[in-house]
Amino acid sequence: MIELQNISAAYGVTPVLHGVSLRADASTFLGLIGRNGAGKTTTLRSMVGLMPLAAGRVLFDGQPLAGRATHEIARLGIAYVPENRGVFPSLTVMESLTLAARPPANGATGWTLERVLDVFPRLGERRRNRSDALSGGEQQMLAIGRALLTNPRLLILDEPTEGLAPLIVREIQSVLRSLRGSGMALIVVDQNLDTVFNVADEIAVMSRGTVVAQGPSATLRADQALLNHYLGV
Repeated sequence: MIELQNISAAYGVTPVLHGVSLRADASTFLGLIGRNGAGKTTTLRSMVGLMPLAAGRVLFDGQPLAGRATHEIARLGIAYVPENRGVFPSLTVMESLTLAARPPANGATGWTLERVLDVFPRLGERRRNRSDALSGGEQQMLAIGRALLTNPRLLILDEPTEGLAPLIVREIQSVLRSLRGSGMALIVVDQNLDTVFNVADEIAVMSRGTVVAQGPSATLRADQALLNHYLGV
């Protein structure tokens, strides 16, 4: 599905990614972990056309994404929920969700407004509220729900549980786990390691702009020496 081939990137003259190679196939749930500044968010941004590459390629279904506008990348079936959630403050919950809705490809059963409100009932309760009147947790539910309504083949999440109350964190983790087996691929970055290890089945550890370890979630979670060295936990 999506493949990063030896990508490098820089902010101005400052290199931030150095030869990153990753792959996520259909139904793969991949988590990226690492200290702040390791290059995780930049890696995500490179997948959706928000970070120009100095070298390497990003492929989706074998097609290079270089030079494509972000809306073209979205139409290919990639949904991105950024760290700041990206909700439109002046729109109501229902307006935001309705505008995002797109039927699934090939007539497949997919995400509908009713289904999103079923997994995030709080959004139904707040349907007439403007997005800027929602709590942080409600805004995150809205951002994820809006992304799901595009019926993506790949869902990319940057810090989906950052700063949220434990009850909301568990709710979001549960929704993300429920996507397994749907055929959708998911890539998640979160400083809350519990979220990443509970959601992802494959983990890549990043340090100083490169991938230093990758493997099954259970294997890396049990490697305390690796976690202590690269994450200080």
